[in-house]
Amino acid sequence: MGRHLSGKWFSEKALHLYSAALNIDPDNYPAKIGKAEALSILFYYSCALKIYEELLEQFPDNIKLKIAIARLYAWSKKYKTSLSLYDQIIAMNPRNPVPYFERARTALWGKYFQLGMETYNALLECPPESLSDLLIQKSARLEKRAKKLNWNNRYICAVTAYQNLIAFNPGNEEALFDYAQVYCSMGLCDYSRPIYKQILNIDPNHNLVKRLYTEIN
Repeated sequence: MGRHLSGKWFSEKALHLYSAALNIDPDNYPAKIGKAEALSILFYYSCALKIYEELLEQFPDNIKLKIAIARLYAWSKKYKTSLSLYDQIIAMNPRNPVPYFERARTALWGKYFQLGMETYNALLECPPESLSDLLIQKSARLEKRAKKLNWNNRYICAVTAYQNLIAFNPGNEEALFDYAQVYCSMGLCDYSRPIYKQILNIDPNHNLVKRLYTEIN
C-alpha cells in the first residue's frame, strides 16, 4: 500500500504507513526501503541517507543501496561525494552500464562537463552483454550528443537531438526535462508547457517540474 501511494502524490501518507509497518516489525527491509524513498521525495535527504547507510552496514556489497545513496548525494547537490561513490560502484562491477550513465549525468549536473563526456565514452566502450546493455548504450550515445549541443548553446541543433533521443526512449525523464529547458533557453517557454505535463504524467512526484509547470501557467 505504501509503495502504491508513493507514486501518486501521497508520499506523506506513504511515509506514515511505512513508519507504522516498522513499528510492528523494525527489521522489515521493504518498509525501510519504502520509507527512505518516501523521505527522498519529500526532500528529507539526510533522514533517507541515514536509513540507507544503516542498511548498507548490514549489506555492504549491495550495489542497489550504494546507487540509492549516490543518487541522494546528487539530488542534494553534493556532486563530488556522489561521483566518488559512483567510482566505487563501477569498480565493483565495471560491466554494469547503469552506474556509468548516472555518473555522467551527475557530472553534468555539477557542471563537470569534460568528466561527463568521458563517462559517457567509458559507457560506450563497455562490451555489451545483453540486448538491454545495447539499448542503454544507444540511449547514452544520443543523450551525450544532445547534452553536448545544449552545453555549447547550439539550441536549435539540440532540439533535434533531444527529439531523436525521446523518439528512441519516450520515458526518458532526463531527456524530456532537458528538452523543455532548451526551449526556455531560447525564450520559447510556451513550448515547454506540454513537455513538463508529459513528465508529470510519468512522474507526478517530480517537484522541480511541478514548480516550473506552475510558473509558466
